[in-house]
Amino acid sequence: MTPADDPADEHHREEVTVLDDVVVLEIGDERVEPAGALLAGMGARVLKVEPPGGGPTRQRPPLLTDGRSLHWESWNAAKEIVEVDIGDTERRTELVAAADIVLVGLDDPAADGLDAHTVRGHAAHVVHVDITPFGRSGPYADHRAGDLVLMAVSGYLAISGRPGVAPAVPPAGQAWIVAGAQAALSAVVALRAGGGDGIEVAAVEVLAAQENLYSTYSARSVVLPRNGSQHRACAPGRIYPCRDGHVHIFVGAQKERGVWDRWLDWIGRPPELAGAHWQDIAFRKRPENLAVIDEIATRFFAAETRDDVVAAGQRRHIPIVAVLDPAEVVALPHVHDRGLLVHANGVTRPRMPWRTVERAGVAS
Repeated sequence: MTPADDPADEHHREEVTVLDDVVVLEIGDERVEPAGALLAGMGARVLKVEPPGGGPTRQRPPLLTDGRSLHWESWNAAKEIVEVDIGDTERRTELVAAADIVLVGLDDPAADGLDAHTVRGHAAHVVHVDITPFGRSGPYADHRAGDLVLMAVSGYLAISGRPGVAPAVPPAGQAWIVAGAQAALSAVVALRAGGGDGIEVAAVEVLAAQENLYSTYSARSVVLPRNGSQHRACAPGRIYPCRDGHVHIFVGAQKERGVWDRWLDWIGRPPELAGAHWQDIAFRKRPENLAVIDEIATRFFAAETRDDVVAAGQRRHIPIVAVLDPAEVVALPHVHDRGLLVHANGVTRPRMPWRTVERAGVAS
């Protein structure tokens, strides 16, 4: 059953309308689209300004068979498109004045009169949110950057991938997605506080706030290494291949829960792992000991099918999960029951990741 054919009940169809009295004006490129999509998902009326003929992200791959951009359709399906010539300052001023929130993602908004000072000069009530790579001050203020550059400069790229080889590129768009979440959050907070604020969101700073690589270095002068899929607090604790797929297992320091002992029972208590000292996660994480665990786990999982391994591990209350591809995710009963996927304009995509569960004291 596809989402287009899914007779979702009213609980699934209910839209979040906490911002149904809010008008958002979105002006810019890919950096601003996630923030606008999140606000639209909360019920705001989002007007996306594009030049005549469409904006640059309409051509961003991958493309559908009819030539439309899957990226554009995914991030902009819930928005109203308003075509405005960049030189039409009168029309643009009208749109700004009618908005509650103005999202800007331009290299030089001041050149078009869309900086916070100018916008709030003739629309003092507006919450102006400027999404940039590095912020509007500092040595990098005028530098341009896409997602990969931001991942590299923030330090994220250095810890992504397997040790001993070049860093692996994370899934595309992460920098603007997390920056968009912070932009949407700050816009709503400012609006509910009375409006009229100018907010700047620097994507590289948002990335810096997401991970502990800076605090680890500051506290211990330690640069976190690339670990591949290896979890920093589990052993075994990485992705292993099975006969027909992959699993991720997490055996950490849950000594009181007996996870390590259940893991040993499952794999037949190999003599290489005998002794109480193996209960100590710090001991297991030593490189030479982790290599022993990995060799045993690799042999064990390689002989089994993925789903059998997951079922057997979970029966033993061992944290283990199958690595699913998108086709398998779409088929999950949980995804169907939660109404996660929506279908519009020939594109299936996840809905916004929230729903109203209680309104006016009545659970929905």
